[in-house]
Amino acid sequence: MFSKVGEKLKQCRKEYNIKQIHFESYGFSASYISMIEKGVREAPTETIKQIYNALFLLTQGEIEKLYSLDKFIMTEEEEALYWIKENNILEVGLSNYSMYKNICIKYGFEYYLNNIDEKLAYYYQQEQKYDKSNQYFINCIYKSESDSYKKAIYYREIGMNYQKCGSYYESLLNLELSLLHIGNRDKLLEFKNKYDLAKVNYFLENLNQSYFYIDNILDECTEIRILGASILLKELLLKKEGKFSEAIKILEDFIKQETYKPFLKNAYHNLGCNLKEQGAYQDAIRILNLGIKYCDTELDKALMKFLLGDIYYCLGEYNKVHIYYEECKILLLKESSLYNKKTIIKKLINLYAKQKDITAIENLLKEIDTISERIQKKELINECKIEIYRLLVRREIELSDYIEQYITKT
Repeated sequence: MFSKVGEKLKQCRKEYNIKQIHFESYGFSASYISMIEKGVREAPTETIKQIYNALFLLTQGEIEKLYSLDKFIMTEEEEALYWIKENNILEVGLSNYSMYKNICIKYGFEYYLNNIDEKLAYYYQQEQKYDKSNQYFINCIYKSESDSYKKAIYYREIGMNYQKCGSYYESLLNLELSLLHIGNRDKLLEFKNKYDLAKVNYFLENLNQSYFYIDNILDECTEIRILGASILLKELLLKKEGKFSEAIKILEDFIKQETYKPFLKNAYHNLGCNLKEQGAYQDAIRILNLGIKYCDTELDKALMKFLLGDIYYCLGEYNKVHIYYEECKILLLKESSLYNKKTIIKKLINLYAKQKDITAIENLLKEIDTISERIQKKELINECKIEIYRLLVRREIELSDYIEQYITKT
């Protein structure tokens, strides 16, 4: 694929039927040309340029169709490096990763392989293919050697990938490794890690550890977005401990201050959820309808509307529930967190069972099979099976042939 100067010289001679003796007119003996071609002698760059000029004259300029001067004087390693730099792009990583990797390793340019690994890691992360993304981030860690800062970034990305697919213990480990490697060099990254460690510990119900990280952020961090997210997480911790009045007060103060505007939608959502759990359904509906105007993405609106549907379920207004659930279920099953997806599946199956709509349950099972990411599909299918079995035990559902096959297959 890449050629030594001597190999290029021999190729040109054969292409244009030039004898080694023809170079004597330009000051090079046939034996000298032979030694260069065989790799016995390594000519200096200026000499190679003179040989190229001789070829130019001997071929009446036709040599340029094969090689420019710059390409001709390149060593094999320089050609490889030129190719590696030119092809250090995502498309090559996706289509010819093995070839690119082998060339980088063969010629000792692993640094550029790390660039491709990083591009692929972020690409698969964007595509929500978290297992593939993690493979390439791990490659980056191995190649980072003594660069602790880069390792901290890669460990964090792996931790976030695991968090998104619900693998909280793995997420915890990698976020802790990120925190360890970052030291005191980047306070913003340090607080981001601490927030996500608090969040993962919350999901694992390690509440004391979650409080530890949150209190540290609230005492020392000045970045508005991290502070806002941390206050909302503290509200969830209080709620988890059954301290509803304290949780509601945090949210009411949060909304009144309007200091953390990017998080107002979350505050309204959480407050509506708390009011619902306290049985204050009409207040919850009012709060959620106020909160929708702060939603800046379709996913945020869908989460708010699904909670509205949940409240109407509590009120027994199942037609309204059906409208809200159907409006946003596909988006939520595609793009929301694994925790939310499991909750949504449970609510939908219960609604359809109450309405005795077996066809809707069958369609939901098919939709989950179609739109779910592979890494989450098994957990979501298991969630469906568990909820259907619960309904069977309570005699609240009758099985169709399709549903029976679905819950019994391994």
